[in-house]
Amino acid sequence: MKLNAKQRKLWKIVKFFIIFNLLAIPLDIIVYFNYIYIPFQNFVAAVSYSILNLLGYQVDLLMYFIRVVSISGVQIVEVSMDSTAWKSLYALAALVIATPDKKWKGKMKFLLFALPLIFVINVLRIVTTVALCASYGFQYFDLVHSILWREGLIAVVVILWYLWLRGVTYNIVKNKLSFRWNFGRRRNRNRH
Repeated sequence: MKLNAKQRKLWKIVKFFIIFNLLAIPLDIIVYFNYIYIPFQNFVAAVSYSILNLLGYQVDLLMYFIRVVSISGVQIVEVSMDSTAWKSLYALAALVIATPDKKWKGKMKFLLFALPLIFVINVLRIVTTVALCASYGFQYFDLVHSILWREGLIAVVVILWYLWLRGVTYNIVKNKLSFRWNFGRRRNRNRH
């Protein structure tokens, strides 16, 4: 049975949702069993601590806890498993893998660029949250952490995926990162 253009488009959407939901099963299992990976938490906390220390904040590190001397006293910030952004990393990978009509090589190249970028943005999220709270008081922690950054990281994932879908490309040549924005349709080069 041959599908018309509208049916093919609908099938691609259905296929995307099936694959994406199948990829969500491991995420749901991990969340259900409340699995934590302490070495990853320690690593994210150590990177965040190092940046805060370089910026001159009075901080100490014990595993995945950062002790911060702030204007309102000493506070302890836990870099929990959720604070590692593992869900954002997984969600972006699942979105990319589930996307039809993209070649695996292109998917992998994008993920090699985007996943480290999400990691860096997450570390900046932790550092800015702690820095702002150390400077202005930890009474603003929930505002900065929950409202601004948690939803902000979700937006970053969706925006990166959207830009990739729209044809944003990148080339890494000789350690130089350059972007070529290609939002329009491809032009037919065989025209006269």
